[in-house]
Amino acid sequence: MTAIPCAKTIDKSCFNKRWMIIWAIAIRAFMKRAYFFQRTYPSIMTAKDNATNKRIPNKPKDAMTASMTMATTDRIKRSNVLNLLIVKTITPAYNGVERVIHMIDLTLSPDDDIQKQLDMIPMGERIHMSLSPGVYRQKIVTRHHDLLITGTSAEEVIIVYDDHAGRRQTQGLKMMTFETPTLSVLGDRTTLMNLTIANDAGPKGQAIALALYGDRTTVLNTLVTGHQDTLFIGPLPKDLCIRYTGFLDERMLRSDPSSHLFQACEIRGDVDVIFGAGSALFDQCWVIALGNGYLCAPATPMEVPFGFVFKDSDIESLKGEPYLARPWRSGGAVLFQGCRFKGTFHEDRFHHWDKREHRLVENPYVQSLLSKPLSKEEAARLDAFVERMKAAPYGIRRN
Repeated sequence: MTAIPCAKTIDKSCFNKRWMIIWAIAIRAFMKRAYFFQRTYPSIMTAKDNATNKRIPNKPKDAMTASMTMATTDRIKRSNVLNLLIVKTITPAYNGVERVIHMIDLTLSPDDDIQKQLDMIPMGERIHMSLSPGVYRQKIVTRHHDLLITGTSAEEVIIVYDDHAGRRQTQGLKMMTFETPTLSVLGDRTTLMNLTIANDAGPKGQAIALALYGDRTTVLNTLVTGHQDTLFIGPLPKDLCIRYTGFLDERMLRSDPSSHLFQACEIRGDVDVIFGAGSALFDQCWVIALGNGYLCAPATPMEVPFGFVFKDSDIESLKGEPYLARPWRSGGAVLFQGCRFKGTFHEDRFHHWDKREHRLVENPYVQSLLSKPLSKEEAARLDAFVERMKAAPYGIRRN
């Protein structure tokens, strides 16, 4: 698999290794000089208010000055933190000028405890975690915003665990579905790249590999594999947010709409492989049904226009005749746009799961009792949705 370039970038030639070093040295020199002048010549950094006869901070003259001043402040506050790198975020700030930020850089091996390493870092820090090749048999919950986790490739870096619903815990209680994920992402703007995330419990019931509870997650060149309930796209349906209050982390009970982007990923499972109430664009992905079951189980609220959108993706059935989707909650929405289907699927394509309202669509249209052709107005809204999802500032990425 090849890395996908980020959506919003400035001149990439400025961010190869040589130029990053030059930029880092220049910015560090500027920060030292700014701090020196602020301490030695306060009149340069301040102005006099004639009405009160007091000095007030000068306003930055332009967006770049504001960005550099913020970087200076951050640098002074974090001067004692080791392994800081100056990197860029694809989130633009100050009228399109990309802000220079600090990021803690971690390089871990399978012998390291990922959860322990994350828990040692203050919540306000941005983190790049680079995983060396190997199998990480660990159960992980990430809470930091702006977290970047990268591996060398999906074949070489594997995060795996085997929890499943009904499993007895140490205190004797049976595990619930949403306690089973191998990796749970609670923070916003997380990027996962070049990884395998797996639940190898086997066909023992619900066993989540990856659960997304934050917002604007980006998953690139990654294999997500399991059996039942492989990939959860949060949030939870509102009724479950109420039911699980006191049992799950508060951040898992967020009911705000969320959206996520998957590009060049492979997703495997057999029953309700991808499920949840969030929105997600699967762009040029490969979704594989391992047996009779349902590829998707959306619980999209009716006020949210799109749930799971598969665009230019390969949908394959390896065994049996699986359904493409069934609505987990009334209003569940899934749309297949320009996808290629391989193998045998159920002749009805979709299942209603006793729900009166659902939005189950294929374009180009394939005749089914539960789906309908896409109208011109709906097609225009879909194009706008796809363009917005691809252009949105999702996560943090390195060039």
